[in-house]
Amino acid sequence: MHVVKAHDGQSIEAMAKARLEPTARVISDGLACFRAVTKVGCTHAPVNVSKASNHGEKLACFRWVNTALGNLKTAIAGTLKAALCISLLRRVPIPLQPPL
Repeated sequence: MHVVKAHDGQSIEAMAKARLEPTARVISDGLACFRAVTKVGCTHAPVNVSKASNHGEKLACFRWVNTALGNLKTAIAGTLKAALCISLLRRVPIPLQPPL
């Protein structure tokens, strides 16, 4: 994965020149800026998610993206929860009781 400066044709074309082989097949969600990959020789296969029979998250071509985003979201939430717990433990004194 690569971050582009903006979602415009110029940025997408520059990224495609630097990162993609001319024989690559680019599948996108149909955003117009992705047509710029054809200027460097790649083929573009847009998938209009809003008109697809299945929801976008169920389409096979986008499954890995949704899995990666879900994993990232879970990792961030888990890290935040752990950091909050540690922060609370430092601030709130918990009386320790001896075992019976």
